[in-house]
Amino acid sequence: MINLKKFIKFKPENVDEWKVYFLLYRKKIVYIGCTNNLTRRLQYHINYYDPFMDARIKGYVGKKKFTSYRYIIIKDKKKAYSLEQKLIKKYIPLYNNNKNYCWKTTEKFIYSNKAIYLKFQNERTYKRTICKWTKKRGVING
Repeated sequence: MINLKKFIKFKPENVDEWKVYFLLYRKKIVYIGCTNNLTRRLQYHINYYDPFMDARIKGYVGKKKFTSYRYIIIKDKKKAYSLEQKLIKKYIPLYNNNKNYCWKTTEKFIYSNKAIYLKFQNERTYKRTICKWTKKRGVING
């Protein structure tokens, strides 16, 4: 028999509260972000998404690798963004480090049930190229 009292009840998220969140991979911070809707942002990070954020180059997908998350609740949007920037400068997480890392395409593909139109190739495709967060050439430490 399932004990329903031990289940965690769903609470709608308060969008007036801002959260500075940390994505962790094996207890190491790999990303720091800020949002007022943590559920939506976590779904974005968990699933494949367009890492280039450019509608003209559709067909590329990437995924952040993390095992858990933590967050701090802050009432004010400006204070939340300010704290996020301070923490990024302090910890320099992997996925926030655009200076030494970038998204690179791989030879791997996934297929979607939704076709997209690729403007630069003038065709519709179900195939998406997987991108990986990798160190830029010439970077020794970082």
